[in-house]
This record gives sequence, C-alpha cells and structure tokens, in this order.
Amino acid sequence: MKLNIKYTIGSASIAILALAACNNENMPENEAGQSTEIRLTSGIEVMSRAYTPKQDEQIAKGEKVYIWADEVVGSEEVTYFHAWELTADGNGSFESVADADKKYFPESGNGIDLYAIHGNSPEIETDMIDFPISGITHNIETNQTVDGNFKKSDLLYASHQDIERTKSAIPVKFYHMLSKIQIAIRPGAGLTLSDLDGSTVSVLNTKTQVGFTPSKVADLSDAAVRSSMVSASGVENEISVPAVSVDYVEGAFTSADNYGEAIIAPQTLAAGTQFIKVTLEGRNPLYYVLNAEEKFESGKRYIYHITVNLTELDVESSIEGWGTGTTNNGEATMD
Repeated sequence: MKLNIKYTIGSASIAILALAACNNENMPENEAGQSTEIRLTSGIEVMSRAYTPKQDEQIAKGEKVYIWADEVVGSEEVTYFHAWELTADGNGSFESVADADKKYFPESGNGIDLYAIHGNSPEIETDMIDFPISGITHNIETNQTVDGNFKKSDLLYASHQDIERTKSAIPVKFYHMLSKIQIAIRPGAGLTLSDLDGSTVSVLNTKTQVGFTPSKVADLSDAAVRSSMVSASGVENEISVPAVSVDYVEGAFTSADNYGEAIIAPQTLAAGTQFIKVTLEGRNPLYYVLNAEEKFESGKRYIYHITVNLTELDVESSIEGWGTGTTNNGEATMD
C-alpha cells in the first residue's frame, strides 16, 4: 500500500485522508459499523524559498514516521493503535509493509486523536505499547555531510485532536523541534573561489543528544511550548557540514542560495565559544568565535555567510524561521 504524502519543513503539513474501503465506496460518511481506511497524503507550506532546503519537499527515501492514535470515547481517550510505522519512498508517498498494516477509523463511529514522530531514537519501535509521554532520547548525527544523516537528525512532531471519520483530507501539521544551521562560504582577500576547493566546515561545541518529552495536548504553534519539550544532553561534539562555496559581488552574498546545513539541539552557548571551523586544504583551521552568548531555539534556522580570508573569517549571521529573528556580525581568526 502506498500512502501519498507531502511533507513540509518549517511548518510541515501532513493531511490525513479517510477513504472508504473498496467494498464500501458509497457508504455515508461517519456511519458506525463501517470500515473507513486511514490514509496519508501531504500538503506543503514553504515559509521561504530563498535557499535550497533539505527535506522541505518531502521526507527522504527510507525515512520513517511513527503514528499513534487514541479513540475519543465520550470525554476520555482510549488507546486505539500503537506506533504505526510508515516509510517514505522518496517520491512524495509513504509505504507500509502489507495490507495487514492498514489502519481504519473506529467502527463505533468515534473520532480519534493522532500523534506522529519522525526521529532518530532506538526507543521507538513498531507497536511499542505506550506513546512515549515519559520521553525518549533523540540522537543527532555528527557527520552531516552525508545527506541521510542530516534528515535522520531532524526531529519532527505533530499532534491533532478530535478527528472525525470522514472521506475528506484532514491537515495535521508537523513542527521542527530542533534548530538548523546554514553555512555558505566565499573567498575573501587574497583568495579565489577555486582556493576553497577541498575545504571543510564544522559546527563545534554543541551537544548531540536531545531529551524529547512530547505532549499530546500542548499547543504546538507556541514556540515556547515546543521548546519546553526538548533539552540538549550528552557530550559536546563536532558536527561536519557540507562545504558550500559561492562566488559573490564585493560586499554581498549574491549567490548564497545553497548552503551546507546541519541540525543541532536547541541550547545556549557562551560568549567566546568556538562555533564554526573552516579549514582550507593545506592550511591551519580558521574559527568563528561567538562574541556574545547565543541561544539556539527550537524551530529556527541560523544563517552564516562566511568570508574566508587568508588569516581570518568575516562572518555575517541572521536568524530566521523556520521563524524570524535578528542579524549580527562577527569575525574569526586563525588558531
């Protein structure tokens, strides 16, 4: 079975489409005692396309989403199904293993509440008994030059209540729970674009584990609420980022529509922290050091335009959504 899906980043929207089973195509909507299959399609809401995003168009091939459902029985919720595992096919659809994996609305006619997680956690298993209300550990990959590791590191969550049995599409919105770093480098004084060939870029001194405690009823549109569900943990690591270099007109990143990207945990780094490292082939590393305390927030992307000079980095940074933010400047020097 294929479940067509469109997937968004920023405010990722997913639509749940309830269609009658083949032998009940003409059944009235919401009639008790009939089997109405739950299928997934997707709709995309892209907040900004002034860059080349990863995983904005759709979930990458092989990525998994786990969905739980409660049946709404009067004023109570009763567990309906556990950790329904769906796998993205890379073409905008989801696949389940077999027809036996299909899910249906309750024949009682009651509505359902749905909760969905895309994450990199060994604690989530198909048919795990309970929704992980007590929390799970999400792992951020340290080598994000591998595109699949970037997508695997991306923690997304959605919850939607009071879904009535229907043949119509019902939108359920995923939210980014972590932060995204985007980096573009350009040649500065004494260098040309070809001098950046073979360079490497890393994000430094961030923790690469996240404690995630999802709430079934929280208002996910509130950034503060989302932030309260995640906390950085584990040791600080170096995260490798694709080195994306661009040409430019003096004073402006005119071609910075492609970025090396990395997912990091929301956390606060102190002033004086070495945060970005750029190493040209055959030369000593150059570092961007934070000149003020920096708070990385859930659901925001942080953009760094780095001019690489022979002995230092000139850095212009901005914060956007996934939300919106402010702009500041910084520089880095050779170690």
